[in-house]
Amino acid sequence: MRRIHLFINRTYLKPVILAGIGLALLGCGPHDHHDHDHPHLHDHDHDHTHDDDHDHEHDHPHPHGDDHGHADEHDHPHPHPHPHEPSEHAEAAAHGDHDHAHEVVVTRYTDRSELFMEREELVTGTPVRLVIHLTRTSDFTPITSGSLVVRVISERGETYSVREEAPARPGIFLPVVEVPFSGQTRMEIEVASPRLEDLHRLEDVTVYASASEVPHAPHEDDDPDTISFLKEQQWQIEFANEPAAVRRVRQAIPAAVTFRYPTGGQSILPAPSAGIVRLASAENPIETGAAVTEGQLLFAVVPDSEWETGPARLREDYLLARSELDRVRRLQEQDAVSARRVEVARVRFETLQTAVERLGWDGLMEDASKLRAEAKAPISGILREVFIVPGQRVAAGDPLAKLVDPDCLILEARTPASRLSANETIADVVFQPTGDPRRYRLSELGEPPVPSTPLVGSDDNLPTVRFRLDNPDRRFLAGTRATAYLLADDGSEEGVAIPVSAIHEEDGLPVVYVQTGGESFEKRTPRLGTSDCVFTRVLSGIEAGERVVTEGGAFIRLASLATTEMGHGHVH
Repeated sequence: MRRIHLFINRTYLKPVILAGIGLALLGCGPHDHHDHDHPHLHDHDHDHTHDDDHDHEHDHPHPHGDDHGHADEHDHPHPHPHPHEPSEHAEAAAHGDHDHAHEVVVTRYTDRSELFMEREELVTGTPVRLVIHLTRTSDFTPITSGSLVVRVISERGETYSVREEAPARPGIFLPVVEVPFSGQTRMEIEVASPRLEDLHRLEDVTVYASASEVPHAPHEDDDPDTISFLKEQQWQIEFANEPAAVRRVRQAIPAAVTFRYPTGGQSILPAPSAGIVRLASAENPIETGAAVTEGQLLFAVVPDSEWETGPARLREDYLLARSELDRVRRLQEQDAVSARRVEVARVRFETLQTAVERLGWDGLMEDASKLRAEAKAPISGILREVFIVPGQRVAAGDPLAKLVDPDCLILEARTPASRLSANETIADVVFQPTGDPRRYRLSELGEPPVPSTPLVGSDDNLPTVRFRLDNPDRRFLAGTRATAYLLADDGSEEGVAIPVSAIHEEDGLPVVYVQTGGESFEKRTPRLGTSDCVFTRVLSGIEAGERVVTEGGAFIRLASLATTEMGHGHVH
């Protein structure tokens, strides 16, 4: 059976598919099964010249001059991945119209990278080129720099290694190994680049003593359910996948959310005394919205006509108390006064000293002309509002400014009583601020939320639930609103779940694209259950650990449509 690479010709599909999607990267065109020259997305030559006798050879030019590690460049065709377990996969792909040696394809994930490798079987003393694709799983982009080391370690402890100083092209390393021993081995692939350091271990790698020992694979028809989508195509689009995982998915209850400052996150700065208020620094005046730190000097109040009845009296009392304390201590040394007399003088002086220090007069008491009352920030945060202008007269206790701490907010959610019973406990919240395309889960933004019971609001008599929201990066603003879903602690059981972003709808049915190999995908129509608007339970059709496409599903769909139109299954 002939194999061709799947690409989408923009001209061919434009009137059919692209009107609603605006696709700019992919395409597949009509194919002549006897003479097809396929312009590829990346212009790398997929020259599938086989040792087997075929009616025709087919060149696949790519925009970047890549040959994707095939044919003349790699001395082997691009293998065909089959469905596999999601964590580590090694499968043989049969090509041509008769039996031939295995082509080994491996797809493996760590928490930092994806390894997709194609190679021929290893034979002692025979050079074999490994076509290694490495992708960062943080953003699903290719490794573009750094070195790669391949080690083959036998059961007897023999070690063979080869090093590549840089990728042959973005994301692709092409080391050639020539293992000098045979038997069961372990292969280690270690990458060290500025943006990624990772190690992949592949167990049970067989090195055959001679070519005659290499098993031959029977011919297998292409799987009609498999969709081919090359790594170089994935790297050029917004693409991501995520493993289906066992988790608890609670029923979502719609609600409206407002962000507010907590009581402890707000503070009014009062005037420390009567007088004329000035900015603390004329060279660097503060403005509404400025960031301040606790203890920062913001305003100064200088004496006015009431000085004699206020600050002046405090200065006088302070100086007299200090003098009295010094006098009774000298008398105590002569046993002329009791210890209680000394203690009374000490307490009075320290009380007045605290008041002086609070006003910022410490060290200035000897020169009355330099005295001023200082107003310092009681908390760190943002200067939200200033109530005075420089030169204004204020009385002691008048509000000068309002400060808020935006690092913590209160998420206040309201929902109709018909949706939420008064004794129902809310365990988590999923919300989307107005104008923000992202959805957030409260439990993933900081400390786990403390379950809250709804209270009846005073404004509209709607049940209200309040949660503390850690906001250190200040991405959320007090006073803004959000749509939200309250997740009730309903005792729901755990089960396999996938991200909502992985679910598409086709002909009224839910569709999910599962990545079964580095460049192979399957279209599934799972049976779905409860959704919390971030994750959805899967009742059947997808197993835990299988990787579902969460970004780029539209491109995979186009690839599947093109496959159907061409009458091919896994076209590769």
